Amino acid sequence: FNGFDPPPARVFGWRVLELKEQGVGEEEAMAVAD
Repeated sequence: FNGFDPPPARVFGWRVLELKEQGVGEEEAMAVAD
């Protein structure tokens, strides 16, 4: 990302969405991404 450092909240949200696309439940995805 050429030194781009996204805020933790954005990374968290992106990981939750990625997990949900894999069929993980939202609550479980949020716990895993924490």
